[in-house]
Amino acid sequence: MAVHRGGLSDARRQARDALRELAAAGRSLAIAESCTGGIIQALLVENPGASRVFRGGVVAYANALKAALVGVPEDLLAARGGVDRDIATAMATGMRERSGVDFALGITGIAGPTGGTADKPVGTVFIALAHPGGTTVVRRRFAGGRLVYRHQVAAEALRMVRGALSQTPGTPPHCNAAAGNLPGSARRAQRATSCRGERDPPRS
Repeated sequence: MAVHRGGLSDARRQARDALRELAAAGRSLAIAESCTGGIIQALLVENPGASRVFRGGVVAYANALKAALVGVPEDLLAARGGVDRDIATAMATGMRERSGVDFALGITGIAGPTGGTADKPVGTVFIALAHPGGTTVVRRRFAGGRLVYRHQVAAEALRMVRGALSQTPGTPPHCNAAAGNLPGSARRAQRATSCRGERDPPRS
């Protein structure tokens, strides 16, 4: 079943928090996007100091560019098509290897309104995250038009980064995933006290 979770404001909040937490941990990020069309990268660079942790990314919409830019095997693309769990995984791992970052996202899906199938209906997305501990991939389905879909995917992808960061050795306490379950005021207080001096990315 498709879900409607968040939107632009949520995506912007996730981008700000991901940048702050990556900076506090001294970690870096790169992104390979397909269906989101570069919107995650755009959300990140809205924030001053994004270059401290965000190294860059690609928008590989066509399968040929998924192969050429991030190294997705052509035989895998021929066998699975452009939207698949293994394609997202290959995008993330290829991006991480080529960019030399700590964390890399690979995202591919069907924004609609056409292109869906019974197995992969409109709104389906595969989000993969390559990180120091391995690679995590999830399948989600979001409701809404193309722009709303992209915002929801962006927010979910950045939540994944933050979640993986909280499990990475050496991450400051403010990145602990448990903080996400606290009330808003308590969560902000915890982050303020456990990450003094890192509440906002530095300006550039």
